[in-house]
Amino acid sequence: TAAAEAGTWAPAQGARLQGGMAGAAPLVADSAPGASSLCKAQAYGLLGAAYENTGHPREAALAYGKAADAARLDFLRAGYLSDAGRAWTEAGDSAKALTAYATIATKYDSTAQVTEALVRLGELTDGRWTKPSYSACGTAWPTEAQTAKACTWRGAWGWATGA
Repeated sequence: TAAAEAGTWAPAQGARLQGGMAGAAPLVADSAPGASSLCKAQAYGLLGAAYENTGHPREAALAYGKAADAARLDFLRAGYLSDAGRAWTEAGDSAKALTAYATIATKYDSTAQVTEALVRLGELTDGRWTKPSYSACGTAWPTEAQTAKACTWRGAWGWATGA
């Protein structure tokens, strides 16, 4: 069952909470690839945290990327992509960090992680990153020119033209 599977990571989770991640990575690394679809994102997220907390940012970023791929909900995908972006930045691979943050800013722009992603994109590009526009108002944040064309915020329905 999913509960039994998640229970196999309890020692690693406990180590993470107590700050002793050195022994957690091997525990999770062995079981994460074979985890069920319900637990795979959690397993790789825990593995990413283990690697990140023990000074292995590249391995952490790869694990977080796998967690994002396995996550079933957008806010979880965005969270793991944010973790991956942070780890890629720490590993010195700004191109992969940009990809992770840009994915959040364009594909998961309704999640709570979008603000941090936009800040990090600005930092990584010295303020030169701009969000692509999909249509007159589209699903992206409108530009000033689009706002001048009467794009209005429709709450959960996003941006729309007209009054």
